[in-house]
Amino acid sequence: MKHRSPSRNESSAPLARGALAAALCTLQSWPAAAQDAGAPARAWAIEPSVSLRATYSDNYRQLPVKESDVITDAGAGLRITGTGGRIRGFFDYSLTGTAHSRHSESNDLRHRLSAATTAEVVDGFAFIDAQASYTRQAVSAFGVQTSTSILDTANQTDVASLSISPSLRGRIGPSLRYAARASYAATRAKDSDDGDVEVGSAALTLDGGVPGGNLGWKALASHTVSDYLAGRRTFDSRLLAGVSYLLTRELKVGVTAGAERTDVQVLEGETTSTAGLEVEWTPTERTLLAGNVEKRYFGTGHSIQFSHRTPRTAWTASVARDVSTPGASATGGFGSAYDLFFRQFASTEADPVKRDVLVRTFLRNNNIDPNTVVVGGFLSSALTLQQAQSASFALVGVRNTVSLRASRSRSERIDELAVVVDDLSVSDTVTQHGISLDWAYRLTPVSAINVTAGYQRSEGDATTLETTLKTLAVAWAAPFGPRSTVSAGARHAVFDSVTAPYKENAIFGAIRFAF
Repeated sequence: MKHRSPSRNESSAPLARGALAAALCTLQSWPAAAQDAGAPARAWAIEPSVSLRATYSDNYRQLPVKESDVITDAGAGLRITGTGGRIRGFFDYSLTGTAHSRHSESNDLRHRLSAATTAEVVDGFAFIDAQASYTRQAVSAFGVQTSTSILDTANQTDVASLSISPSLRGRIGPSLRYAARASYAATRAKDSDDGDVEVGSAALTLDGGVPGGNLGWKALASHTVSDYLAGRRTFDSRLLAGVSYLLTRELKVGVTAGAERTDVQVLEGETTSTAGLEVEWTPTERTLLAGNVEKRYFGTGHSIQFSHRTPRTAWTASVARDVSTPGASATGGFGSAYDLFFRQFASTEADPVKRDVLVRTFLRNNNIDPNTVVVGGFLSSALTLQQAQSASFALVGVRNTVSLRASRSRSERIDELAVVVDDLSVSDTVTQHGISLDWAYRLTPVSAINVTAGYQRSEGDATTLETTLKTLAVAWAAPFGPRSTVSAGARHAVFDSVTAPYKENAIFGAIRFAF
């Protein structure tokens, strides 16, 4: 599923690659920068690691006709995390070489990157946020889906993303706060234009009120340009003002009004009025219920978010209807296993950098893949309107850890002027829903068994576009020395579709050394 525009790509791709390379160099230089800022060296934790994994699959290509193979993955990784001076963040990179015993033409090198940093350039005034990632992503919701990134399919590709956002914030007088932010984000998919997009935006926010009073106000001016390389460039400009009132210490209500101009639906652009209502209820610091409804150029948008946590549980739920944030994929809108436990561990560790280390160590010890998601999403080449619902629950017990995640999304093209080829050119709507259950049981203080069950389904306008993936996996993990871990397990997957159904069974064993 490709749609090329050579002249545009040739001019834009070098800029994006250069920006991505510059960001990665910046992210890799955090420790040195932190020490330059006067931070103690021990404020940063550096963990190199190597790993070896062997997998036997009776259907390594995940096709209707089975072919078996033994796949060996040898990897090296580097993780840097911490806080030093005015810089904080993490850098997690791994390079894995994959060798097939019977099908050497499938041998490959795979990169994975997850990195983020915040630099306080001027104390309490100027900041720079940066993020970078390199992951594998499903191209189409209607193509072959896989339960693991270890096995390759023609429906997967590498996706690189970068965002850089400088900002200024401060106060004018005792009651007026301001924040000015600019941002640039780019996403590139390997061997495809689908999902390739660059987004630039600028926003100025003012908010204030009488100190100690119940009445507050805010004003927002923003301008965003989204440029899909396989589609077209669009803009959206907004002016908004609102007032809020604190009815009680826990309950706040507000109204907004403004104007919005965009060329998403009308080529020469159109201006529409906006109006909205906001409610926020925070009965405790661990509970939040917030919602808003707003009249926009595409109709009525809304968002409802609920979160609650106790020392051992975390509950979240969300409902939203909005234009999808430009990026590589349209997804069910929930997030990964890492996201769920990052929220849950907020009651244990407030510092996000320390919490990141805590969560990743916990997931590794309980043999839970931090990157698992409920649904695989798909690459989109134009702005989409998405309705999404998601819910999650996590329980962390003395020996049992249970997480349940459910998600549903319905996507449709909102930029009907774009001439592109992706899932929404095949079907007017794409609906995805799924559920994932993880149960980890600690056999001993240092070993655990993990059971994972997953279900995801994609639907289009025609029955020929329906796909369903059901998975079940069992794994065991335990330490093998002071800084090493050994694991073993098995999985079963059944994929139903009209064009390419498959069944796959696999067993695997792995060992990881950290230094």
